[in-house]
Order: sequence, then C-alpha cells, then structure tokens
Amino acid sequence: MHRHRTVALPICRLLAAAALGALLALPSPSLAALRVSQRGPRAGTVAVRFRQAFAAAKVRSGRLGIHVRRGRPAWIVTVRYTPPGGRPVVQVIRARHGRVSYAQALTIARRAAAALRGGGRPRPGKPNKPEKPDKPEPDEPDQPAAPPAPTPRPAQPPPAAPQPAPAPQPSPPPASPGGGDDDLGFEVGKQAPKRPDDIPVYRPHAERAERAEIERAEVRKRPSARAGRMPRDRAVARLGAGVGMAWRRFLLDAQTAAMNYESGLFSQLSIEGELFPLQLLTASAIARLGVRLSYAQSAGLSTELEDSEADSLSTSIARIWAGLVYLLPRFRDSRLPRFDLRAGIAHTGFSVDDNPAATVQDLSLTAFAAGATITVMFKRYLGVELGAEYRVLLRVRSDFMAPYETRPGGLQGFNVTGGLRGRVVGGLGYRATMGAERFVGDLPALDTGAVLKVRDWTVCADLALTYEM
Repeated sequence: MHRHRTVALPICRLLAAAALGALLALPSPSLAALRVSQRGPRAGTVAVRFRQAFAAAKVRSGRLGIHVRRGRPAWIVTVRYTPPGGRPVVQVIRARHGRVSYAQALTIARRAAAALRGGGRPRPGKPNKPEKPDKPEPDEPDQPAAPPAPTPRPAQPPPAAPQPAPAPQPSPPPASPGGGDDDLGFEVGKQAPKRPDDIPVYRPHAERAERAEIERAEVRKRPSARAGRMPRDRAVARLGAGVGMAWRRFLLDAQTAAMNYESGLFSQLSIEGELFPLQLLTASAIARLGVRLSYAQSAGLSTELEDSEADSLSTSIARIWAGLVYLLPRFRDSRLPRFDLRAGIAHTGFSVDDNPAATVQDLSLTAFAAGATITVMFKRYLGVELGAEYRVLLRVRSDFMAPYETRPGGLQGFNVTGGLRGRVVGGLGYRATMGAERFVGDLPALDTGAVLKVRDWTVCADLALTYEM
C-alpha cells in the first residue's frame, strides 16, 4: 500500500501540471476584450457610440483611444485603434460640438475590422499594373536555323528583351477633413488604405450642409426683436381727436372773502398727439423717446352771476399738457403690461368774458406733472389703460389771490385716468377714458396771518378716434 501511494503522487502532479499548462495556453476573454480609453469634453458619449459601432463590426480585441478637443467652427475628434500586434490606425474627424454620428463610427469600425483581418494592416487597394510587352516564343527564332553540322547541337533561343521598369504610381493626396471616406485622414504608416467596396459612402460635408440649411430655416422662421414689437412701439406718430363731458368746481376760502364756483356738466373738444422723430433715424433705445401734447377746450359753457346784468356770461375752461414721453418696449409674444413714462407741464385755465362785477375772477394754475401709463392689450381691438400723475404747483395767476404768497410747491395734486383702447383697421383705433384731477393747498397772506384754502376738482370723460403711423 505504501508503494502504491509513492507511485500515484508523481502521476497526480504530472496531470495537474498538464492541466495548468492547457489552461494557460487558452486565450483569456479579459485579455482579448476591446479596451477603450477616452479624454476630452463629451468623450464618454463618443466612446459609447464607438463601442456600439465596433460591436456591430465584430471588433472585440485591441485598444481604442478617443480624444476630443474643442475648436472653431468644429471640434476635433481623434480616434486611434491599435490591433493586437499591429500598427495603430488613426482617424481624425471634425464634428460640430463633438457630436459623432453612428454612420461615422460604423465606417471607422469597419475599416478597423479590415485592418484586424489583415494582421494589423488594412488591405491596400490593388494598383494598376503596367502592361508587360509580349515575349518572343523560344521555339520560333527570328532567323532560320543554320544547316545541320556534322555534330548537331540544339538551337539556342535569343536572349529575352529587357522588361521596362514599372511606371511610378502617384502618391495619394493628403487627407483633408470634411471630404469623403478616402479623404477623412484614416492612415496607417504613410499610405491611406483604399475603401472596401462593401462600406457605404459617407460624406460628412453633405450632412453638415443639410444641418446648416435646417438651422438657417429655423432662424428665418424666428421673429426678430424689431419685427416682434407691437405697432405702437414702431409708430412714428400717434394722433387722436374726440369729444367728451367735464365738470369743474373750485373753492378759494379766506377769512374775509371767498370765491366758490361750480360749472356743472359741460361738453369739451380734445386733441392729442405723440411724435417720435428718432424712429426715422435709429432703432436703438433712444428712438422710443418722443414729445407729447394734449389740449382740451370747453364748448358752449356759460356762467350765470347774480350781480351781473347779463343773463349768462361766456366762460372758457382749458387744459393743456406738454412734455416728453418714453415708451418702454413690449414684444408681441409677451403678456406683460407695457409702461409709458412721461414728464411735462400741465396748465389749467378758467376765464369769464365781460364780467364787470368781477364776482368770479379768472384763475390759472401751472404745475409740473410726472407719471406713468400702464397698458395691457388682451386683443388687437381691446386693451385696458391706466395712468397716474403727481403734480406740484409752479405758478398761479388770479387777482383774488394777489394778497397771498403763491410760492412753488404751495399747492399739490394728482391726476388719474383709466379706460379702454384698441385698433380697428390698420392704424385706426379708438380710445375711451375717464379721469379726475385735484389740487389742494393753503397759501399764507403776505401782510397778515390769514390763510387762503384752495380746493380745485375736475372730472372729465372723453371718447376719441386715434391713428398710428
């Protein structure tokens, strides 16, 4: 039994060594797998695309390196494939933002497969061989054979004509990015291989041209900032004229005397205009700066006084506004309201003709006005307009107020408006507004300690036709 164990132990060791040698001789899947390395921006996405293409081309061994570099107008993608025991194969592609298509990756993978089947070298194309001259037949000499000699010898054929040297083949043109498959820069050593017949032709310049045409079409469909503005933002002038009704009352109350007047409801005519001359010269932001002028005048207003011989006296109430206006831009796709800023001089005048008793004296107020208007257009023909102004007295003229100090800022007030507006046909539109204005303040006397209380109210409503051009 002891001898059997001694003989079996070397036999087991020999079998184990043979099995280990056989396992080492077998190819390892991990060693034969395709190894991929990438570097640069978006190199991971490009590597995934090339993995799919190399798997479709059945290239499962070797090393694949991908390097992506940013560039203008296109990024540079360098693909380097090294087959086992062969020379590296280098491919350079120019792609927009590093986006390599599957067709490009598949073309490179098939060329790599051709290089792998050729033992690490791609199969070169067959060059055109020069035609060889016809060789003379050895059994048919040019001269007839001599008569037989006493000792006959076999005839020797004449020496063959020297063959001409093969014509030199032209060197392949240098690789140029953006050309066909033969001009992509795929090279091994010094000579680029010929494209196999089973590989489809890929022309990246045609793909780039098609993509550029699509982008240009999208840009043409996209409205520009100038074309997207509302017609009012591009208008050079905006005019309006209408009629309306108004009511005014003012009270000048002092300790010794008072002047109280109420007009009642009266009709008025109004005109308004805005002009933007810089729209004809430039399209910058300053082109939206313009001038504004509005004027409203009472029509058919009369006043009845108790101490006057006449039954009624002709009365005039006028309102004037002049200044600057700036239109903030609003685009057609925006639902946000549009703001108009304005600042100027507001004047309100009151006069009674042929008033010898001077029970009610003339009165005029001039103030500085600054405010804004908010416009929200729901449809082309319907929009809401709201406005507000703050007013500070600059000058007041009246014989009744001569004994009092009329300094700037002595009276303050406001003006608010609201209404509807829209366009009907072309630049022709409408505007319906209603507004209220008020002045309040106390003016001290020049020589005494008396105080004059000033209260002025005005309410008006207008309906006007507008035109923009």
